[in-house]
Amino acid sequence: MKDFPNFLTPENSKNFKTILYERNIAYLRRDIYEHILKNNKETPFDVDSFNNSKVNDKDIIKQMIDIIAEELALLNWSTLLAYGNSSLYIYPKNEEPPVSCGEELCEL
Repeated sequence: MKDFPNFLTPENSKNFKTILYERNIAYLRRDIYEHILKNNKETPFDVDSFNNSKVNDKDIIKQMIDIIAEELALLNWSTLLAYGNSSLYIYPKNEEPPVSCGEELCEL
C-alpha cells in the first residue's frame, strides 16, 4: 500500500467492521482463485488457515464461504465443506465430490 486510504479517519470508524469484512472476502476470493489455478480438485482449500490468518471468527468465515460457494456455483463449480468446516473442496459441477462423506464429515 503506497498511502493510507482517505476514509481511514476517526469519523469513519463506525464503518471499519464493514470495510474489514469486504477486504477479507476479497482476500478469500483471491486465495481461492489462486488455489483453483494451482491445485487439483482432490486438494481442499484450507479454510482454517485462512481464518486464522485473516478473519479469526468461525461464524464470519462460514458466512464468507457460503457467499463464495454461491459465486463459484454460477461459474459451474461445486463446493463441499469437510472436516468440521476446515477444508473446502472445489470441483466441477458435473463431477462427484473428490471425497466420500458421511454426515459427520461433510456439509453439502
